[in-house]
Amino acid sequence: MLKKLLPVLYLSLIPFTGALAQHLENGQPDQEKIEKYKPRFGRKQPIIAVLAMNEGTELTDFVIPFGVLSKSGIAKVISVSTSPGMVTIEPFKFKLQSNIANFDKEYPQGADYIIIPAIHGGDDTELVKWIAAQGAKGSTVVSICLGAMVVAKTGMMDHRRATSYFGNESQRMEQFPYIKWQKNVRYVADGSIISSAGISASIPISIALVEAISGHSKAVSLAKDLGISDWSAIHNSDAFQEKDREAPRNYMKSNPKEIVGIPIKKGDDEIALALIAETYRFSGMAIPYAISKTNKPVELANGLIVIPGKINNGFNPVQRMTSALPTKKTVAVLDSSLNEIEKTYGRTAAYDAARRMEYPGFENYKVLPGLDNIRANSVNFKKGKKINVAFLVYDQVEALDLNGPVDIFAKANKMDSVYNLYTVSPTNEAVYSEGNIMKITATYTISNAPQADILVIPGADPEIITDLSKRPEIIKWIKNQNNSTDVTMSICTGALLLSTAGILEGKSATTHSIALNTLQSNPKINVLKNKRYVHDGKIITTAGITSGLDGTLHLIDMINGKKIADTISEILIYNRNGDMSFTNKLLN
Repeated sequence: MLKKLLPVLYLSLIPFTGALAQHLENGQPDQEKIEKYKPRFGRKQPIIAVLAMNEGTELTDFVIPFGVLSKSGIAKVISVSTSPGMVTIEPFKFKLQSNIANFDKEYPQGADYIIIPAIHGGDDTELVKWIAAQGAKGSTVVSICLGAMVVAKTGMMDHRRATSYFGNESQRMEQFPYIKWQKNVRYVADGSIISSAGISASIPISIALVEAISGHSKAVSLAKDLGISDWSAIHNSDAFQEKDREAPRNYMKSNPKEIVGIPIKKGDDEIALALIAETYRFSGMAIPYAISKTNKPVELANGLIVIPGKINNGFNPVQRMTSALPTKKTVAVLDSSLNEIEKTYGRTAAYDAARRMEYPGFENYKVLPGLDNIRANSVNFKKGKKINVAFLVYDQVEALDLNGPVDIFAKANKMDSVYNLYTVSPTNEAVYSEGNIMKITATYTISNAPQADILVIPGADPEIITDLSKRPEIIKWIKNQNNSTDVTMSICTGALLLSTAGILEGKSATTHSIALNTLQSNPKINVLKNKRYVHDGKIITTAGITSGLDGTLHLIDMINGKKIADTISEILIYNRNGDMSFTNKLLN
């Protein structure tokens, strides 16, 4: 029954709260309020030109504003190339609806808004002149990501506030010192000049434009349709900068392992296509390839025409296919694509893609020691290679310390079957949980158990743990297993066993509040209080009993993804709020 309910539960738990609730009440944050649209020239709708340079244009910078604004129906949105012919919008080629010359003939009074994405290659001199001319006609100029560097050349940004991609902070300040460059903001509105931060910021700025043109209610409705929960300007671009001791990344250099096909057909959503393609391309592990049933051009939902990759003489270069493009909540494919990349290529690839796209959720994919190996192992589970998760059991083990993590891993397995779960006891004899209530016959003994990828050490009454610490065969087994694990996790007083084995030396760790003093007796351990769990390297230690749920859900989050962890949390009716203040009573 539960297996049937899980997909329903999963879908019903997608949040529509938090920052969006603030929007529902207050609208867009006042600090970056885009000026309300004022009709010109008797037009029934504003004219919005989304520019692309034929030689090369950034995919999402161009497609997201075009797709979102077209989908809204609040303006006449026209894709415009700098010159006639095909446009390279990596990794695809497109045929657009117009070009600069034809647009000027049709709209001699200019556009109401022009959108400038990042461009690559070619001489942008004529484009800069055209942008300046549009500005002189009263157009509002909107730059996306590095498109700000093109707009900056017009001089229209001088002495105004603006922003751009996190990766060019030093360059833009040096090259254009008269612009009041901002950071830690997703977009900046300074009169008729609007600019956004990197790549993924094209999503919130597009919704903000809809709000400025057609009002808050329309923006809320569109946001729900797209699956967007926040379009505020709140942002932390500093978080994307390389930290101390972090190896520099060459974001523009990649070594793709395979070609990934994205199936396309007439009427497909261009937003979903762009986001899927961009995440795979920026992972550095794959080259996206648009695949249709024929080699003919395909017209997408709002008039863009994409040229599919050709399959010549029956030769198909594609090594992996993605799912069909969604028709609803299309922006949500950014997270699902990152999750798929993590599952296929490892956390490093997903982390790099999200970071390069300046996506605020990138830290969900932060690489932690050991976890990338686990994720890589999980890719091969269909071939029989699963993640071994060993639970140590012994007489008088705390039942919830054991059963809580076991239950969470079991539920995760129903949604993402990557685990081989088993128990290990010191001998062949059955053991009992605390109070002799539950009889446990382990899968293996410490003499024949396979090597664990994840080792879980539950706790018990401190006196029981003291007795176990005096049994060298158990401590030796824990130590030997830990030498080859990807993650070793203790629950509650189980941390004292890790301490005895020397595993926590040089680490930060925690345990049940009543055992903190005992753990602190080892001066080589940095003992932390009032923490539900502590993750240091490949070692996870949790506080008392129910904290084992938090530590295990954290691990599921890292391996299977946040959505699965959140779904399990909801199924358990468990709120991971991290509040540990009540333990002060126990300490006193």
